[in-house]
Amino acid sequence: MAFRIQSFEELKNWNNNPTIELPIVYEWFMGWFFKDVLMKDNIDLAKEAHEAHIHFCMICERFTREDAIERVNRNIGYYAGYSANWADKLAAYFPEIEHPILGKNYHPKYSNCCPNS
Repeated sequence: MAFRIQSFEELKNWNNNPTIELPIVYEWFMGWFFKDVLMKDNIDLAKEAHEAHIHFCMICERFTREDAIERVNRNIGYYAGYSANWADKLAAYFPEIEHPILGKNYHPKYSNCCPNS
């Protein structure tokens, strides 16, 4: 049975020392990424987490970096569709990630949504 990664430290540790058994990370990562990182305007941690998730995908899926970036960005973009606030933050901080419905032309609705952008 697969184990679940439930923190950013666990994800970074697994990336540094992958096991034969592949963990489940998607469910925890998306909730944490949007609620605890992006919505709190922690852009440095968001960029570090994005990169760690790409690295995780390269290991687990045996993807090239380009394919891993595409997969991670698609998943994050899809998840952003669950909340207008999440979509606004994502568009401000990660303009390269497409909104699931509106594509790359999506722009934050609220000019003050992201004070550091």
